[in-house]
Amino acid sequence: MNDSVPVFLQHDFPVQFRRESGGRLQINPEAVKQLNIHKQISPDSTEAGGILLGRYVKESTDIVIDSVTQPSVSENRTRNGYYRTSSHHQAFLNDSWKRSNGVLTYLGDWHTHPQRKPIPSVTDMDNWNNRLEKDYFTESLFFLILGTQEISIWEGKKNCNDLQELRRILWPAKKYHLL
Repeated sequence: MNDSVPVFLQHDFPVQFRRESGGRLQINPEAVKQLNIHKQISPDSTEAGGILLGRYVKESTDIVIDSVTQPSVSENRTRNGYYRTSSHHQAFLNDSWKRSNGVLTYLGDWHTHPQRKPIPSVTDMDNWNNRLEKDYFTESLFFLILGTQEISIWEGKKNCNDLQELRRILWPAKKYHLL
């Protein structure tokens, strides 16, 4: 393992969080790898973002993030801002939904911050509450911010301004269980 990357951002095992419902939210290794490409570790790194795609685990309250979309070169990206404007995110979602026979679905949004442990800005909170009001989704939406050393993620419910930050589940890397 690479000692310069914190163990929870390495992409050789999943990252799990505890949901308020008692279930788990798991980010699979490939999605962690896709996210890590965009960490803002250099002073000229700009924010990046996209959407989270995944699935609900049958007969449980567990959810798995399998994939994330990548930002488009045409999107507005600054050191402290990302504005998703490209239609390729929706096209990727539509294609994934079709190819998976309706299993892979939209689970929320992700973006980066140039902070060790990211916290949402006022703009982030306003955008998230707007998504919770206007987006079409099944149960919850998740809002992930990738920092330079940690992933933070919040869960929101339809028409509810009370976003819950999920707590990461810590466990030895050799004893994890995939969902």
